[in-house]
Amino acid sequence: MKPFISLCMIVKNEEKVLGRCLESVAGLVDEIIIVDTGSSDKTKEIASEYTQDVYDYEWTNSFADARNYAGSKANGRWILVLDADEFVDQENFRETINKLKRIPNPVEGYSVKIYNFLGVYGEQVVQHNNLRIYKNDKSIYYFRSIHEQLGKESESLELDTLDLVIYHSGYLNKTVEEKNKHERNSPLVNKELENGASRAFDYFNLGNEYFSVNEIEAALGAYKSAYTNKESFDLSWVSIALIQIVNCLTRLERYNEALNVIHDAEQIWSTTVDFKCLKANIYFIQNRFDDVEEEMLDLLKNGHKYNHCILNVNFKDHQPHFLLGNIYALSKNYEKSVFHYVKALNINKIHIETITNLMHVLIKKSSDEEILSFIRRFRWTENRGILVHLIRVFLSLGNAPLSFRLLGFLVDSDIEIKGLLMKSYLLSESLIQCYELLGKIELQDLGVIIKSGYFDIYDMLILDLLLEDKSLLEKIENFLTLEYGNFIEFIQGSISGKIKESYYINILERCIQLNQFELFERIVSKRYQTKISLIDLSIGHLLYKYEFKELSIDFYSRIDINDLDSQGYINIITYLLGNNQDDEALEFVLSALGREITDFRIFKFGIESLRRKNIESDEENLLKIALDYYPDSNWLKDILVFG
Repeated sequence: MKPFISLCMIVKNEEKVLGRCLESVAGLVDEIIIVDTGSSDKTKEIASEYTQDVYDYEWTNSFADARNYAGSKANGRWILVLDADEFVDQENFRETINKLKRIPNPVEGYSVKIYNFLGVYGEQVVQHNNLRIYKNDKSIYYFRSIHEQLGKESESLELDTLDLVIYHSGYLNKTVEEKNKHERNSPLVNKELENGASRAFDYFNLGNEYFSVNEIEAALGAYKSAYTNKESFDLSWVSIALIQIVNCLTRLERYNEALNVIHDAEQIWSTTVDFKCLKANIYFIQNRFDDVEEEMLDLLKNGHKYNHCILNVNFKDHQPHFLLGNIYALSKNYEKSVFHYVKALNINKIHIETITNLMHVLIKKSSDEEILSFIRRFRWTENRGILVHLIRVFLSLGNAPLSFRLLGFLVDSDIEIKGLLMKSYLLSESLIQCYELLGKIELQDLGVIIKSGYFDIYDMLILDLLLEDKSLLEKIENFLTLEYGNFIEFIQGSISGKIKESYYINILERCIQLNQFELFERIVSKRYQTKISLIDLSIGHLLYKYEFKELSIDFYSRIDINDLDSQGYINIITYLLGNNQDDEALEFVLSALGREITDFRIFKFGIESLRRKNIESDEENLLKIALDYYPDSNWLKDILVFG
């Protein structure tokens, strides 16, 4: 009997993931065809454990050619296409096969959903649909050298969708770095552009290549060309191109342009969550927290209206709670903040930014035992990567007991654990233990620890200063750039002269994190010797960030008001309002606006101050000016209309 479905794959150097892929379909597909395009690792050996049909193929710079060669070896009525870094849920795949068998008049090909994991641990998930199951018919074949597509000789394919979900891990940070696919893909994309067969789609793919290597201006140009040359709004990539245009404009800080694109897109894709969340993200960046709250509460309340997700799976449920958690944390409404962070984590428990932000809130309001109960609840002690991240978070927050408690869950003693243990000793002022452990670490391993940031140059320098032992830093002099070397000599008092501002602020911040305030004062006393422009402004920002508000105001007072930046104004105004000094706060608001510093919070402070003083004409004038900068702000519009 002819096999029902054949798996066809093309692979090269996929020993890390191929077994996972094949195991997920083992016993469910009737035939496995593996085409190897030149592996130098154990890929073919692993493949041979699952099938005898392993073929060598000389790479021709065309994915279509390789796919077609694999398809030519298949005997099944249907062909399933997977990449080595993909896998399926067995039950979902079994149901899909059974459904396909029951279809009385099947079409020629079926699209399925691909979930792409992004980030360090897969905490971000983006989706797209792709044609992965098709009839084994010689008239159906792949074309295009890259981002290959299925077609038919004389007519278009009859297509439909199936409920299969394919999981793809190839976009995880470490994998992207290791594979460096951009170097291979870009020439192939440009080749397709030269052919000119599908220019809009090629521009879209070119945009993806530029975006992947952070060439944002070039990516934006390519996405715009793709959208301009589109043949139809119905093509699946068109809405993604618009999302990427918004992402590019946001990265380039062209927020009003991005919001205009979103406004137009919402007229076409009115039921999607993507553009609503992208809008709220921009509002958050613009410090428009009331507008964020309105958008996200509306999404949670009326989720039935926004029942479609184009790209980012997190946008549907996780992102609204995450953003609400953020704005409530900033307003110090910690109860609401924790509520929404926990809601977000119930949906995606490995979202690193949510975990980090929640810990920052809990450390302010909860005991160590309560925090540990949260960690156990989400079983983060069983995830080594997240556990290490949590230890680093608590070290940055100055909580040595929690870092030691969590280190107890790590039974191994590899390099990174030694680095974290040294830092925990340093934070707890167990300097001798820190020094002794440092002395046992091989120089090469120490380089890895420093580069990874587990115990870095700033920690080494602080240990050096506390122990008054300059030989410590001599161990790592080969790892230092000239700039770092000069900075260390400056802090040690060996030389004077201009140093890099970020290094100086970093060492001060590390002193705060390690509770080394006497050392902080010693280093601050040298600030004018750094020859860094407006150094008191930067120190003021740092102190305010760590809640040393009165000290920060003292540093701000040392500089001319015309040298204040947006953050300086915000911090001073917030401090004054918190101390019921409304008149002084309003003076700073007017000073900021007079210098065309137009942070949304400045306008809000001014409007609310004028309202408290019942100066209606000035309030209305300020509202109108604010709306010129933020014309889509419902918070501003509501005040203007309803008062």
